[in-house]
Amino acid sequence: MGRPLAVTLIRHGMTELNRRNAYIGWTDAPLSAAEHSRLRRLRVEWPYPVDCIVTSDLRRCWETASLLFGSRQPDWCTSGWRELFFGVWEGKTFAELETDLAYKRWLESPFSTAPPAGESYVSFQARIKRALAETVALAERMGARHVAIVT
Repeated sequence: MGRPLAVTLIRHGMTELNRRNAYIGWTDAPLSAAEHSRLRRLRVEWPYPVDCIVTSDLRRCWETASLLFGSRQPDWCTSGWRELFFGVWEGKTFAELETDLAYKRWLESPFSTAPPAGESYVSFQARIKRALAETVALAERMGARHVAIVT
């Protein structure tokens, strides 16, 4: 039996596109200036020391990690922890899509319908499972007891 491993999942900070409620799964949007300021002031007390940091490879995720964990660099940045890829809907808002028939079908059945030129839920789920398994393997190699994942 292996040693216990705590995993903390952290949502990245807000971007300007998030504030607009745009779908930005794979869009590499930076954090907003206001979010930089907010995260710099935030002081997080972890119940266990974080000894492994993993992030999505998108800027908003590694920026969030650097603001939360200081100058410490992530141990691994990977596309495996990205959000669902929204294809042709990347950057668009509900208001811009609400009359799109494909969007309506996706909202009614998101687990069996994929965004046009986007990622299916089945593919997304498989990618996240791989990223989790790879993250646990990295933690084991490092002897880590607490992994923080910024995604």
